[in-house]
Amino acid sequence: MARRIKICVEPGCHNAQTSKEYCRLHYVKNWRDIKATEKKRAARRLNRYVEGIMGRRSGRYGESSDSGSYKDQTPTEEVEGVIEDLGYSDPESLDEIINNIKPGH
Repeated sequence: MARRIKICVEPGCHNAQTSKEYCRLHYVKNWRDIKATEKKRAARRLNRYVEGIMGRRSGRYGESSDSGSYKDQTPTEEVEGVIEDLGYSDPESLDEIINNIKPGH
């Protein structure tokens, strides 16, 4: 069975696809938009993941917290509150968390 060559999705282009449905030229041309789309998708996946965890453990996080509802706080205060709830209040433990974060694959 012969492999079919896929064509670039850019209108009017008849070159073979090399990256993300584009030929090399149009991938470079659309690189900024491709990366912005990937970033938005990653943020949506992360939000879905966090909401799933929050839904399963609703008694442990959120409204039952001693610091009140996270929805009434700024994003920085919210992150700080969650980190404190997890028991990482000193700067050394925060550095340890940051050093142990593995980049996405």
